[in-house]
Amino acid sequence: MQAKIISFDEVLERIKSGNVKNIYIIDILSRFVRKVSDVEVEFLMQVREDGIFIHAELGGE
Repeated sequence: MQAKIISFDEVLERIKSGNVKNIYIIDILSRFVRKVSDVEVEFLMQVREDGIFIHAELGGE
């Protein structure tokens, strides 16, 4: 599995295009990982400063 950290702006662009597959929010302090497709926009606004956004892909080296 490969994971790439992406910016909040990139997350917004992917939401606009409908391509949120394999995008996750990680909050180390609150100890959670959630799929972007499973949360509301209000939640994204709350975690945008402290959360880490990643795009994960299976395969690769």
